Amino acid sequence: MKDAYLLDPGGPPRGEPWVYKADGRVTHIILGHGVAYVIDSISFRAESCDGSTLGSSSDRLGGRGGQRTDVSMS
Repeated sequence: MKDAYLLDPGGPPRGEPWVYKADGRVTHIILGHGVAYVIDSISFRAESCDGSTLGSSSDRLGGRGGQRTDVSMS
């Protein structure tokens, strides 16, 4: 899968595989994390080749807990 992010099932036994394929360049990775930076959730934001932002962030993989950190890829 070229230019896609594939993550194995996570969380409780009911976890499902999750794929995010950006329609452009990934500009941000948004992490939800708790104590000792254990990752609770992850989502992505991308922009098209002309530099316009593609809507909002991807669906969130994981829960709603933890502190949010937005990592810029620019």
